[in-house]
Amino acid sequence: MNERLKVLDFFCGGGGFSEGFRQAGFNVIWAIDIWQPAVDTHNENHPETNAIKGDVIKISMLPDKEFHEIVPDAEVIIGSPPCTAFSNSNKSGNGDKAKGIALIEAYLKIIARKKYKKNSILKYWILENVPKVQAHIKAEYTAAELQLEGKFKLVVKGENSGVYNAKYFNVPSSRKRYFCGDFPKPDLVNKKDSNLIPLKKITAALGAPKVKLNGIIEDPIYDLVLKGIEVTDHHYIQEIAKFEWEKAKRLKQDKGYMGKMSLPENENKPARTIMATISFSARESFILGMGTDRFRAPTIREVASLMSFPIDYRFYGSSIGIKYKLVGNSVPPRMSYALAKAINKSEAVRNVNRYIPILHTNKLDFINLNFDLFHINI
Repeated sequence: MNERLKVLDFFCGGGGFSEGFRQAGFNVIWAIDIWQPAVDTHNENHPETNAIKGDVIKISMLPDKEFHEIVPDAEVIIGSPPCTAFSNSNKSGNGDKAKGIALIEAYLKIIARKKYKKNSILKYWILENVPKVQAHIKAEYTAAELQLEGKFKLVVKGENSGVYNAKYFNVPSSRKRYFCGDFPKPDLVNKKDSNLIPLKKITAALGAPKVKLNGIIEDPIYDLVLKGIEVTDHHYIQEIAKFEWEKAKRLKQDKGYMGKMSLPENENKPARTIMATISFSARESFILGMGTDRFRAPTIREVASLMSFPIDYRFYGSSIGIKYKLVGNSVPPRMSYALAKAINKSEAVRNVNRYIPILHTNKLDFINLNFDLFHINI
């Protein structure tokens, strides 16, 4: 097969899921998210893709003609319905799950409408979410359960469905996520913990904020070298006040059965899971050292690299908090790349192994934290 497989990305966020497929040589033709910063970030980093702002639930219920006019046909569909209600960070997973389930079922309805339409070309589809979502997803859904006509049963928990940890796929942070659908099993990149990428590889490659501003920075994961000044959202310092890091230290060291946590972070192993919100005084706060009894928050570029985004990827947001959310909600590109690579193998398509730099559109104003007068604004 010479023609690149087409991909649709639902709940695309900042584009991590799409980026892995782009790196593997797929043609990501369409994406959707309800959050404007996500749509902007996706469009600016994936100019070949038509990313739109829209409500997936509403789209799933459109009449056939309008539905298929808006949602194009593709061989691959990927999607990451928002997982806040199911995550450990939300009251240990006891949040209001009704909206989360509705979003998942809307996505499954779209999958079914594309899979069982006349002359369908859909061959693979993937749903990504936090592990706890497994209890709220059925193994299969009938047409009636998805409010569709027909006698089909959509198998959701395919043979390769399960929890995968991104750190075994060349991602420098631990991130357990549940993947289900119809897709071939991805090959592990690192099978031994001793071969995992540690946090220190990222901090060493990027250098402390401002240190390599006038030098060069080699991407710690990809074959990519940029001038230090070209690496966005890294050359700023967000120092944490003493009363905040002292509170975080108490919580990290006094949590009983949950075990102690390092302050600053242990850089000899992969980073802990990157969250969607930045914090300074919580047990989960991600804190780096900057000298004796001084600590700082990681830069946006550091957390992006820890999620395996290339250093030429830009996050479009008006504050640190928005950019952090764009990174923290993403599917790590190298995890996505492993899934895409498995599909290539199944299709007997030669995999793309050389990193192809991003061609930014530069159509939107970009707030670069390197150059903006910095105040703590999350």
